[in-house]
Amino acid sequence: MRKQHPLAKKELTLDSYCAANHLLVSFSGRAHGIVSDTLTQLGRERRILLTVNHFFTAGRVVANSDLLTVIPRHLIASTGMTGELIAKELPFDLPQVQVDMLWHERDARSPAHKWLREHMTTITDESFVRDTVRR
Repeated sequence: MRKQHPLAKKELTLDSYCAANHLLVSFSGRAHGIVSDTLTQLGRERRILLTVNHFFTAGRVVANSDLLTVIPRHLIASTGMTGELIAKELPFDLPQVQVDMLWHERDARSPAHKWLREHMTTITDESFVRDTVRR
């Protein structure tokens, strides 16, 4: 949320979270995701007013509105709005998310593609370790 959001200086409760207006980052374009599934299991729901497909866009919109969004902590910097946003713990637990890397078999032996896969794995592993240590 933006630093001047009405909830910024308050405890984020399940009630206040659900009562707020939300922005959803959805790569598929569907206005439903892991947070919505979790809230449904709790018998709750949230109002999604806007769906975007990039964390960068989400950061820009949230920094200039009263919308809330959920993005992984280690990706906040990718929004370009770190100084304008604050992060709060969600008032509920989310399940672990599995991220897979897929490629066509014709690229399996390509030295450049192999380097890219290894590089992405290293960066991702380091990012997740930093996020875990910070908590």
